[in-house]
Amino acid sequence: MFLSSSLSVPSFFSTSCWKLHSLAAELRYSLSGQFEEVEIAQDGQHIVLTGYVASEDLRREVCHMAHELAAGVPVLCMLAVLTETNMILA
Repeated sequence: MFLSSSLSVPSFFSTSCWKLHSLAAELRYSLSGQFEEVEIAQDGQHIVLTGYVASEDLRREVCHMAHELAAGVPVLCMLAVLTETNMILA
């Protein structure tokens, strides 16, 4: 009994916050190198994607991939599409 109590996982790690943190890390790993301007975080209730991508099709692809990997955890996909007009003004 002493051994099992000393190896017990703190309750923090079993909460949904930890699950969201793990999913955000998994998304970050899956998207690394593909979409460098996309930031992935979690706010305690959602996986949050922010940043910009080159096209609407790419935005849809990234958001779809995030929803699939999150497996039911809410995803806020707040990605902007960087257009030629935006690049000229920058």
